[in-house]
Amino acid sequence: MKHKVFMPGVVGHIGRELKEQLKHNYEIVTLSSRDLPPTEHITYLKRDIFSLREMEKALKGIHTVIFFEDPIMRNARKIQGKFEDLYLLIADNIARAAEYNNVCQIIYVTENVPYDAVVQCLESYSTPVQKTSIKVSRRPKMLNMKVDSKNSMRSVHKFIMPENMDIEDIAMHYFSWLKESGHQFINVEQTENDVKISFKANNESLLHLSYVDRRSKEGIVRYDIVGGKLENKQSEKRGRMEFRALRSEDSFLIALHDYEPSLPWHLYLLTQANFHQLVQLVYSVEMRIVNFETSGQSV
Repeated sequence: MKHKVFMPGVVGHIGRELKEQLKHNYEIVTLSSRDLPPTEHITYLKRDIFSLREMEKALKGIHTVIFFEDPIMRNARKIQGKFEDLYLLIADNIARAAEYNNVCQIIYVTENVPYDAVVQCLESYSTPVQKTSIKVSRRPKMLNMKVDSKNSMRSVHKFIMPENMDIEDIAMHYFSWLKESGHQFINVEQTENDVKISFKANNESLLHLSYVDRRSKEGIVRYDIVGGKLENKQSEKRGRMEFRALRSEDSFLIALHDYEPSLPWHLYLLTQANFHQLVQLVYSVEMRIVNFETSGQSV
């Protein structure tokens, strides 16, 4: 019986080459953004590489994961953040899912552009990681290389994790800080299970987030976007916001996935998208200040 080998995709240069080299000796499992029937050598899975739960399902029965960057990782029309942070989030999903499924090994395809944080993330879990000795020559990645047909938004930003705070504390602090910082314009009501953001002038609901994924012991807090004027009610996917602690370093990620705005796309890019980017930038400074106050380390 052939071993199952998982690859993120087979449409990029690396994926195509590996597919041709491996398809006769291994059963290849890969991701696709469309529903594709299996071929003689390849099984296609329509799974979200940014969803830990879906990656845990995708890696069931897998012997080896071959990890590399593939265009399927850029499946949103607008992406905010650094490529390194996006890649880091995907690596954390892969490493967690591999550990969950007792995958035998992860083979990391080394590139001429080093991504040390990604390798450290993969190595911080229990699955053994092998790095290829030959480096693939590639240019530094840009986040605007792939366009989705839907007006979808993805945002991934990395922040310093202050001492004496866990990911639950971070999530609570984020919305408390947002309420304090935007008190002249918005109201933020926070309960154990919900966050409601409304416009202060008329109390109109802007966004309603529901706490749905209780994995805080694993360093993840997730909210689904379930309502509000700024949510596109016709969206096929439900947007979600995630806070995630990194095991490999004293940092955490805040990610916004599959968010489709109700505003016209170009108006959204000029207004709400820029506001969200500004909020992440200012919150990065806030985390540095909090870290300084709690640890005495330099801002």
